[in-house]
Amino acid sequence: MVAEVTGPGSNVVATLESRISRIEKAVAAPSVTGSQDSGDKVNITDLATKLHELTKSVADVPEVDQPRVDALRQAIAGGNYEIAPQTVAAKLIAFESLLGSSQQK
Repeated sequence: MVAEVTGPGSNVVATLESRISRIEKAVAAPSVTGSQDSGDKVNITDLATKLHELTKSVADVPEVDQPRVDALRQAIAGGNYEIAPQTVAAKLIAFESLLGSSQQK
């Protein structure tokens, strides 16, 4: 934290420390509506709350589905993995149409 300051401007340091403390508390506990003694208020929108929940739920999902990767490796190694060209083409077309529609907006 800041060392003690005396003389002109010492109130500025105390004020800044107080504001920093309130901001840190608000960030640490976003569901709290603010400090009771200052009258300041922090409002979290529904969208921000949902984004926070989604971020937490996505963080719990592993990046790689290892059992699926292992199964695909075994199928490829055993010669049992079949590619359906029509399905691949349909998925590529659907993906490209999504990209085109998002660029038009």
